[in-house]
Amino acid sequence: MKKSIVYILLAALLMTALFSASCNRKTINDDDFEDIMDDLDYDINKYVDGLPKGMDRRINAYDSDDFFAFYVEFDDEEDAIEEYEDILDDVMDAKDDEDFEGKIKKSGSGNYNKLIVNGDFDDEVNEFPEGNIYAVIYRIEDIIIVVGATDNDKRDIEEVEEVLKELGY
Repeated sequence: MKKSIVYILLAALLMTALFSASCNRKTINDDDFEDIMDDLDYDINKYVDGLPKGMDRRINAYDSDDFFAFYVEFDDEEDAIEEYEDILDDVMDAKDDEDFEGKIKKSGSGNYNKLIVNGDFDDEVNEFPEGNIYAVIYRIEDIIIVVGATDNDKRDIEEVEEVLKELGY
């Protein structure tokens, strides 16, 4: 009987630790993002001046095909949450207005949000171009990271997932 209680308590403790770890994500810094994207042969554009209010720095990375990645650091977590919610609202409005056909998947809590957009936009929405798109958007603390492709076939989705893996996601 005592062994059963101990096993149950250990299982509960392990589940709690795993849940806490999944809700408290860490992000990479701008130098690491830039280095990784450079190693993947992406063209890098860094911005620190002339950015919208609340944005500290932004790095845009593009490859020679259809792939892109953005690293955006905000003044604080509230500004990042606001930007993430703006992106989410724009995508959901496009779906409601039938300007987007596809799948939208949201997850996360605490200091972390994740949005996966896989489908076809009739018009440009936020930073998503018109046409097919597969993109994964992370908001972790005061950082937003976007990795995507301007096509959503199996090869492009796998490439996006591989880039995310290289970035630690």
